[in-house]
Amino acid sequence: MDKLIGRKRECEELRRCMESDRSELVIVYGRRRIGKTFLIEEFFNQKFDFKYVGAHGMTTRRQIDNFYLTLKEYASGPIKKFKNWDEAFYALRKYIETLPTDRKRVIFIDEMPWMDSRRSIFVSALENFWNGWAMAQRNIVLVATGSATSWMKNKIVGNKGGLHGRITCNLHLSPFTLYETEQYLAARGIEWDRYQLTQAYMALGGVPFYYSLLDSRLSLAQNLDRLFFSKGALLRVEFDNLYTALFDQSELYVEIVKALSESEGGLTSQSIINSLPTKSSNVGKALSLPMGLQMGAIRASSIQR
Repeated sequence: MDKLIGRKRECEELRRCMESDRSELVIVYGRRRIGKTFLIEEFFNQKFDFKYVGAHGMTTRRQIDNFYLTLKEYASGPIKKFKNWDEAFYALRKYIETLPTDRKRVIFIDEMPWMDSRRSIFVSALENFWNGWAMAQRNIVLVATGSATSWMKNKIVGNKGGLHGRITCNLHLSPFTLYETEQYLAARGIEWDRYQLTQAYMALGGVPFYYSLLDSRLSLAQNLDRLFFSKGALLRVEFDNLYTALFDQSELYVEIVKALSESEGGLTSQSIINSLPTKSSNVGKALSLPMGLQMGAIRASSIQR
């Protein structure tokens, strides 16, 4: 945990969950690159009773097969292949039951939204696993992270079915503050003056991953040129990659962000709809995009232009 900058409140909440006398369903969400996985891995020191990472763009069958292979590595006995997510979570339950019960047993599912492909019954299987068994054990900690903020809020946090009211720890990771950014850069040996620090914050926001790419031997201007404008620059296509990974209809979201980026005074919802070159029935859903992600994308779009 010595590597963590900021995140004090989040660590206190995670510590509370580990010390409580009940099972804990922990939800961690926030935009990509914000440090969700890093926070969980550092807090738990990479020690999980089970860890699975959802894969982007995979079919339900491939997701379940990957889950099977991962569980097979953890379990000591033979495991039959699963037909669906209900069977997958039941197998996870049987494995967890073999572990010592005198401590919290920690399950970490990273990028959970990517596991919920179409017609997969993933969420209902998760509900059955938690309500039908895990919650009653009093010593299970299930940590789920996700970059698709809208999915996490609609399907898990705002769940109207079996998970309604079951979340015991809800952590939304925000970007670093300017002070935390200064701390992070200093920890990496980058001690720019306050003017350059402010410029860096205006260009990169408070996204830890972007700061991790900075070269301490270079000035801010040189770093931005290397990351955004040079041939093969690491962040040259970050804007496109970010939206493609988060949304099925990424083109619609990009059109909305571009419209916002071209208006200094902001736009009403109706003005945005009128400005779109294409019309879609999903505009209303797209306009519920969290403002933090909109602004981050606008910033990236402005840099790349």
